[in-house]
Amino acid sequence: MGVTYFYFRASNAELALELMRKENWFANSDGEKNKHKVVPLKGIDHAVMLGRLIAIIRFKPFCNEIAKSKTIWPPLETKPKTPEDYANLSPDSPWLHGPYLERLEMGIRDDLHSVNLNMVTGLAEQWAEIEEWDESEKVTVSQLVTIITDLVTLARNAYEKNEMMFVLSIL
Repeated sequence: MGVTYFYFRASNAELALELMRKENWFANSDGEKNKHKVVPLKGIDHAVMLGRLIAIIRFKPFCNEIAKSKTIWPPLETKPKTPEDYANLSPDSPWLHGPYLERLEMGIRDDLHSVNLNMVTGLAEQWAEIEEWDESEKVTVSQLVTIITDLVTLARNAYEKNEMMFVLSIL
């Protein structure tokens, strides 16, 4: 099964939340019809997997704080604080099964925006070497070149329109 992460751009958190609430808005991720330019990536979370790429781009060692984000949904004030709180959640609580919406820090957008397309293959080769890739899926450098190019394009579009980048996680 796994988690799919939908990376997209929007002018603000309210619009991102509104988009999240529209049924299947992210399903049409191809072509000019989708002005928010959704990049769907199965298993590539922002905190670790994208964080590893950002560390490579920044020429820095990876750490958990490298790909910061802010939770938009579910609202943090509704987050259970104790194991008992979690046990008492209703079965349809977003804290149990999502969806989860995060706003990526602007530095991530800016770092992706700054990538020279001549560097993409080298970045993909380095990213392919990280230990977090699922052994059963055997990711290729060619696949990573496409993913990086899509993320760079998304970031460039967001940068040019002074928009933010978001990630919607769906189980």
